[in-house]
Amino acid sequence: MNLRNVILSYPAIRYRVDVSHFTPRHSTAFEWLILEVIRKAQERPDMADVPASDIFEGLFLISDAERLIKPCILSLYDHNAIAVDGIDDSTPLDKVPMKNLLLTEDGARMQRDGLLPGKAETTSVEMVYDPVAGTLLTDAKAAAYSAESPTGTPVLPSGCPEGAFSPGSVAFPESLIMAELQIAREEKRWNWMNPGTQIQSAAHSGAELLWKNVSRSFQAREGWECFLDGDGDGVIAAKVLDAMDFPLSGQYADAPDMTACRPGEDIERALDLISLDGLLAERMQTDTLFVVNRSHFTEEAPGRTSRKEKGLRAAIVDGAEQLSVSLSENRLTVFLPERILPAAAVYGSASGTVRVGKVTLSAPPVRKEAVLGLVSAGEDGRFFPLIEERVVEKYSASFPELLYLLPEIGQSERLAPSVKDAARRLDSPQARYDSLLSFDRGFERIHGGKLLAPKEYGEVLVDREDIAKRCGSVADMERVLSEYYEAPVVKEREDFFQAVVGAVMDAGCSPGGVEELWGLWECLRSLRKSAFQWVVRNRLYSRYYTPEVTEGLARKVSFSGETGIQGYTPIEDAFLALERTVRRVLEKLPEVSLPDACAPEQVLECVLAHREEVSDLHSEVRNWEDAVENLASRVRPLPETAQAAPQLLPAIRLMDGLKEALSNFFDDRAVKFQRVYVADTSALMNRPELIGTFDDGKALLILPVLVLQELDAKKNDPDEKFARMAREAIRQIELYRGREWLDNTRNSCPNLLSADLNPDRNDNKILSIAIKYAHKNAVLITDDRNLRNLAGSQRIESMSSGGYMSAKAHETDNGGAKKKKRKKR
Repeated sequence: MNLRNVILSYPAIRYRVDVSHFTPRHSTAFEWLILEVIRKAQERPDMADVPASDIFEGLFLISDAERLIKPCILSLYDHNAIAVDGIDDSTPLDKVPMKNLLLTEDGARMQRDGLLPGKAETTSVEMVYDPVAGTLLTDAKAAAYSAESPTGTPVLPSGCPEGAFSPGSVAFPESLIMAELQIAREEKRWNWMNPGTQIQSAAHSGAELLWKNVSRSFQAREGWECFLDGDGDGVIAAKVLDAMDFPLSGQYADAPDMTACRPGEDIERALDLISLDGLLAERMQTDTLFVVNRSHFTEEAPGRTSRKEKGLRAAIVDGAEQLSVSLSENRLTVFLPERILPAAAVYGSASGTVRVGKVTLSAPPVRKEAVLGLVSAGEDGRFFPLIEERVVEKYSASFPELLYLLPEIGQSERLAPSVKDAARRLDSPQARYDSLLSFDRGFERIHGGKLLAPKEYGEVLVDREDIAKRCGSVADMERVLSEYYEAPVVKEREDFFQAVVGAVMDAGCSPGGVEELWGLWECLRSLRKSAFQWVVRNRLYSRYYTPEVTEGLARKVSFSGETGIQGYTPIEDAFLALERTVRRVLEKLPEVSLPDACAPEQVLECVLAHREEVSDLHSEVRNWEDAVENLASRVRPLPETAQAAPQLLPAIRLMDGLKEALSNFFDDRAVKFQRVYVADTSALMNRPELIGTFDDGKALLILPVLVLQELDAKKNDPDEKFARMAREAIRQIELYRGREWLDNTRNSCPNLLSADLNPDRNDNKILSIAIKYAHKNAVLITDDRNLRNLAGSQRIESMSSGGYMSAKAHETDNGGAKKKKRKKR
């Protein structure tokens, strides 16, 4: 565990070293050529008397051997590479035979290796020596040292006197330097070096003392024994401890002995009292919630934050003279007369507890007693229960702003309930609202969001228990609604009034009848119409529609004259839907007299008389079924309802008869087609090809079963022409059988024929099928003129097979012309 950071000063000596060295050099091309020629001449006697100039100029085409070759020969002679006889600066090269030029031993080596002997030189270099480690420093490490004086405890080589340490106190490390020079030669560190350089000696010509100041952690371990990393024998630690000063403040003269605490386990950090003040000031600026002794608290703590920063910053100052609480922006300060901090502690937060105590530090042979600030490890949340018990629970009734501490001590889920409980203790809705609003604004200022939802305001403003006691009758319900609505905060906010309405509706009692219930709805609508709509939207009305109320509603249903029902809720709407549906049916079937019992055949007869209304009547039947189902889901089944309202029974019989009558006119096959054609036997025999014209699928063609039977009977007619026509018609039917647009399964509907028509005649049977599809604008195709006359009498459109084919051809021609015109355009 670190006690404090200390400065250690390490020395180094920068030597100026004179290096004596000898470095051979590389030969030039001319030098190597001359040595090669001399070697060859020594091996060949026939070249002994040849002048040197002839060799170089004749063989190697050197134009001026006197000027180019002779200086090199003299230089090689100076380097002891060759021996010469009878040659000097004035001797012409053409007077010198090759036998006068001989390789020396050095010359032969040079010729082989391409090197010439160099000259002995002395070069000065700088090297930095670490006398403590006994090593030479690289340039990078040496850069950390300077000629400035040491600022910390000097770390010197063993045996060196501290007061008079100098470069002369240390022996010159010649062997280390010579070894380093050999390494430098291999690395070619300086430009005067190469692998052939011979280092002869190294001697220093000057020395300068350098220092490096290093911050090191002065640490304590078990038993408060002090040490420094890298200080194996503890000499430096003892020196550092001996130099340390621990002034004993009068404030902490009686501090308890805490030597038994274990550094690094019980104690995370220790620091002197001067550093303690700095630590506490720093923590009070950064910790969001802390408890601090009054003697260490400053008015600047907790730290100020900008408006953009969110979150509560709370300081609890124990040991104060009296209780006081202040909340400014997001800073909460609590001066507490009692103590929360344990003995010897001066500060506590989620980051740890800080105590002040005495310990005995040792670094043999040095021992010192010190009063230190000790930061405990693993203290997370230690004070939270105490803050909850001794601050929030004890004083929040008088100072509600203390509830803001709950999220800071891990009790976020309790904040909103506690705030609402505090508001409920107030008398009036307005006072409760003001309390909640104050908390909500404070929470938003601190955390940037709302604490309570609008619904929660209403839950607190409304005293549901009191409302439950007061709503003993519908009149009481109206009185409570009116009284709450007079409160300004309730009148201004619809959501608050909704909370009142919800409580009243939950607590209310059953009405005595329809009129009393409608009086309640009128009261609510007069106060705030939207509140009544909210009741309807949330189905809060359902429990008030008792059997007595719904029976009264059923008795108000009227199918003539003014309605007696007012449409407040879907319950009334369910009865109104029944009433309005029957009224529309009676308008479309004026022959029907509702009070009289309507037999199904009478209803069918009326429908046949108003075949143009079939589709609309069919829609009304669906409306009636929806209304009946709606009534059953919201109130009770219609048959049960009718027991209390006998005037519903004729309407039920009428709609059942209408449904049965309309079943004659609808089938699933014809639903998707706008037009329906019915062809008889004569049309098919005369124009069997008309069947194929329906292949575009735009209309439904019905071939009655009766027609198929007649064709089958005629295919064997003695008249071959008739038989052939019948067979051709049968083949055409077979060709298209199975198509969706061809229906050959339809039987006659004699019940749709008027009493004047004989239902046993085949023509009338075929006509009955056309009547069935009158609402689909059915067209009867027949070549029987009298049948067409009969169709006209029944308001059924008809045409001959030839007329149909002409109309179809015209339609095709017009369609083609349109297509051609569009294509041309």
